[in-house]
Amino acid sequence: MRNKVAGRPDPPADMRSKNLRSVQLLAQDMLGRAAGSRIPTTIEYQKQLGVGSGTVQKAMAILENSGAVTLSRHGHLGTRLLEQDEGVLWSVSGRGQVRLVLHPPGAIDGFGLLQGLHTEFDKLSVPLDVRYLQGGEARAELVTDGTVDLAVLSASAAGSLRRPLRRKLRTVELGAGIYYAPGSLSVVRRASGPKRPRRLRVAIDRASHDHHVLTEAEFPPGPKHAYVDCPYPEVLTALLENRIDAGVWHNTLLPVPLAAMGLTVTPLTSAQVGGVIDSVSEAVLLLRRDDHALGHLVERIDVSVLVAAQSTLLGMDPASPELHTQVWMR
Repeated sequence: MRNKVAGRPDPPADMRSKNLRSVQLLAQDMLGRAAGSRIPTTIEYQKQLGVGSGTVQKAMAILENSGAVTLSRHGHLGTRLLEQDEGVLWSVSGRGQVRLVLHPPGAIDGFGLLQGLHTEFDKLSVPLDVRYLQGGEARAELVTDGTVDLAVLSASAAGSLRRPLRRKLRTVELGAGIYYAPGSLSVVRRASGPKRPRRLRVAIDRASHDHHVLTEAEFPPGPKHAYVDCPYPEVLTALLENRIDAGVWHNTLLPVPLAAMGLTVTPLTSAQVGGVIDSVSEAVLLLRRDDHALGHLVERIDVSVLVAAQSTLLGMDPASPELHTQVWMR
């Protein structure tokens, strides 16, 4: 792998010629190949791209001259891809920004995850465009229909997707404790709420796989609990309006501390919730199964960078201006 940010040449003038599409397709093909691998022959590329041998040879020369790839030719033994500059290849491929969709912003560990992903894509000189959407399945559908390139979900949510979606998607694991950092999940209640109600009114967001399974694990179905349908972002409002008594909560940056709102936070404690937390806390990336070029980039992500970014933010005082500057700096 090679990535020369400083002094990188602009895409060659040839890219504005009639051969543009052939160069783009060849660049995408190269992105999906590992360094050291044998690449198709000119005849094979002719069939793959539907162009003549001269067009293939010219496109290959453009990629080599721009520094996107270094090739080693061995006659009848074929040609091998020695090195590739992912940033140049991505630029030449015409793919533009990598479009990423995340859960709505606010959680500190989520900000750390995003900062780590920005760092890793910056290393590759590949621009990252971020948007937000509540609901893991809704984010997965954006990937399958081509609206975005990548989605972040918990491993549990990814595993619960409908089979037609899963067949179209590839899952890349980012690691445990990254989607929800240890200790970031809790139960929030009103400080003035009922101490031992006959039936506790519990918020549940059935559109969110994670909130649904966590709520049922912490507050099992039965006569002691009455589920109240409530979108996760509205849990605090529902508490303050006395529509619910409790709800599962994810540690989030707020302009007013929970205590100042008259709310209390306690750990998740039920016997069933431990295994659920392990499953939902693992983060995964979803991309289309046939997107080999992006798959090659995603495989380059260093998970330790994501963990370090999260650890830095989680180690700060939630009330500190420095933390707010860090999380909103992009």
